[in-house]
Amino acid sequence: MLRGGSGGHEDLKEKKLAERANEVGKKVMAKFRAFPEEISFCRRRARPGGDELHGDRGGQKNPKPNADLTKSIVRRCYEKGLIILTAGGYGNVIRHLVPLVITDDQLEKGLRILEEVMAEKAE
Repeated sequence: MLRGGSGGHEDLKEKKLAERANEVGKKVMAKFRAFPEEISFCRRRARPGGDELHGDRGGQKNPKPNADLTKSIVRRCYEKGLIILTAGGYGNVIRHLVPLVITDDQLEKGLRILEEVMAEKAE
């Protein structure tokens, strides 16, 4: 557990949470970038990042946002045991808000579920 106030900085250093955040972020973004290009566009302007979902991009520079696809992915992930959030003005962004204390096994399981669902939806 993290302490509040001035003790928080010591916890961050002691538990190496900044390093863990970078490690988790790299794994998540690598997976997001590997999703099918037809429906996904990975972006990261600031932490936390997200994955914008669109209809068939087909080489389009500015494809149409696909909120229905995003909702169906969120629903299917939930059915498989993964809770994810949507964001964005069009409701077409899957947010990744991974706890810094997540284990590598938990992270891999969640990413595997999301990868399976993205593959299903790309078919």
